[in-house]
Amino acid sequence: DIINIINNSKGDATPPWHVLRTPCGRSCPLGSGTTFVVVLWVFLSLSILGTLSVVFLHLFWSMHATIGKRVIFLLAVCDLANDLTFCISPTSPPQGSAACNAQAFLQDFFADAAMFFTASYAWYLRQLIKNPRTVNDCRSKGDYLYYVLPFVYGAIVAIINVSIGLYGPAGFWCWVT
Repeated sequence: DIINIINNSKGDATPPWHVLRTPCGRSCPLGSGTTFVVVLWVFLSLSILGTLSVVFLHLFWSMHATIGKRVIFLLAVCDLANDLTFCISPTSPPQGSAACNAQAFLQDFFADAAMFFTASYAWYLRQLIKNPRTVNDCRSKGDYLYYVLPFVYGAIVAIINVSIGLYGPAGFWCWVT
């Protein structure tokens, strides 16, 4: 049903929530999308609680901070910031192009940085398996790349997207149109 809804949309940015169907074939009582928004806020709250728990665990119980622990911490911070950007417009895209562009830019920046932090952690694990004694024992000159490159990548992608005007209202939030 969802694929048919997407294929049958008329190209506008507003999703046709009123035509969603339950598994038994009846129309969902979504009206203005209230049920959808409530479900999104529940999952957003759970995501914020989860990332906050990772951040607090790192800050208060991390006795020996390795590169991997720091990368996980920064990944959680990016996820938390990305979740908070959804709070800019709880039920509809922010009015005005500046607020919409700001929300889309921040979401793009933190989502891309989080993806790159995941890649950084995968590279860290590869290095840990390949040469376990040198990864955490001695500080190399390239350790900062684990922390800096994800933010640089997120900034470059978001700046390119905002400079060519790719952001705009997309459903309940602003994103790449």
